[in-house]
Amino acid sequence: MNIHISGANGFLGQALHEYLTSQQVSSTPWVRKPSGLLNEVVIQDLTNNDLVVQSLKGCDVFVHLAAKVHQLKPNKEQLDPDYIKVNANLTLFLAKKCVNAGVKHFIYLSSVKVNGEYSYRPFVESDTPQPSDPYGFSKLEAELGLLELSKDTGLIVTIIRPPLVYGPGVRANFLNLLSWLNLSLPVPFRLIKNQRSLLFIGNLVSAIGAVMFCLPTKSGVFFVNDGHDLSSHELCTTLSSYLRSLNVSLPLPNVFLKKFGDFIGRGAQMSRLLGSLQIDGSRFRGEFCWAPPYTVEDGLKATATWFLDRQKERRRYFVKRSYDIVLSLIALFILGVPILFVALSVKLTSRGPVLYWSQRVGADNRIFMMPKFRSMRIGTPVVATHLLNNPEVCLTPIGGFLRRTSLDELPQLICVLRGQMSLVGPRPALFNQHDLIYMRTQAKVHKLVPGLTGWAQINGRDELDLPIKVSFDLEYLKRRSTYFDLKILFLTFFKVLGRKNIAY
Repeated sequence: MNIHISGANGFLGQALHEYLTSQQVSSTPWVRKPSGLLNEVVIQDLTNNDLVVQSLKGCDVFVHLAAKVHQLKPNKEQLDPDYIKVNANLTLFLAKKCVNAGVKHFIYLSSVKVNGEYSYRPFVESDTPQPSDPYGFSKLEAELGLLELSKDTGLIVTIIRPPLVYGPGVRANFLNLLSWLNLSLPVPFRLIKNQRSLLFIGNLVSAIGAVMFCLPTKSGVFFVNDGHDLSSHELCTTLSSYLRSLNVSLPLPNVFLKKFGDFIGRGAQMSRLLGSLQIDGSRFRGEFCWAPPYTVEDGLKATATWFLDRQKERRRYFVKRSYDIVLSLIALFILGVPILFVALSVKLTSRGPVLYWSQRVGADNRIFMMPKFRSMRIGTPVVATHLLNNPEVCLTPIGGFLRRTSLDELPQLICVLRGQMSLVGPRPALFNQHDLIYMRTQAKVHKLVPGLTGWAQINGRDELDLPIKVSFDLEYLKRRSTYFDLKILFLTFFKVLGRKNIAY
């Protein structure tokens, strides 16, 4: 069974792809830009008919996650036609292409907002939809179109309406709540008796997996949740305990909070926050013989742990970014004259520009343009040097000297000042070094900002096979510290003087 996933580099898409890979299921992630996922297909425009048709070959199950997400911005939603364009029209376009390509099963991630913003009892699938904003209407229009298409063509369509999805990597309002609680700031929910259904991302990907593996014979709409609802007060109390922060919950009455929301022009948002929104997921659990593998407490603990690790990483980044800027400015001041001399030498000894800019893979597999003093002749193939048949022929008259002394790397101090690179980190891969990008992504090394030099560079550089190079990158990830970075910079200086482990 071959599964294709649109929006695969998003919060849910990455988690689903990782889950399927762990289950040894063939998964083809669709992404808008290279992200290092195994078997990924890059489609910048999902309305590109020819590219979509070509990419759907061999697909058995299509999971559509790409969407314009809900945003709590007053008056903006009513002016934004992209909800219908992306959430409804694009969905139906892809579903029709799936029919033509012989796809058997189309899984669509909708939203509880199809049913509305509030519930006086848990919603069930047979309830009449009552969306209250353009986002909810766009999701409902997509659902109705998919079910009609299913009747006309026989395509099996499974629609999942989740409540608020949370977990490691969560963004938007839930991340804001974590930041607020982590600072032990007060929340006004002690007297609020609402109930909210939640869905941990680990449970959601498990539920989607259950739908795939059960191979349903008819289309349907389903609610999925963690199985245990919480009040806003219980949610904040539980998160505070896992964040190890002080829980300051003020006993403010519901009426006062609503009046305050109206006063500041956020009455609708305050009502959503204070109201109940519950769903009944029993039908899904029964039909697919599924039970949530994680409790609410498991999910909230995992999310809080991720957030604390994220905060620690941000502090580490601030320290490293500070000395990157200071040391880079010092280096540019000291090396200003040699840099100008090298630039003039490159210009006088070969035809072409002084700087060569290449597409490189940065932190989180984002592409950026990296400069070097040009050491190769114009027309040299854009591949790693060791892949060239005869690299000596491609070098400029001073190219070999520049590469052996690493003087060609000096312009990258610009990238360090921009924040695209660091002084120390894994050397940035070329955009087409897919094997290296994949191995680094699997090792979580892709999260690091690439560096002018790194632990792998002083332990072999050009002589290292890719798996060994990634193992050194992983070792650096685990040992990161200011002391370790300074040690690498010190050792790099002597490696360059000794011209060791540099092929070209």
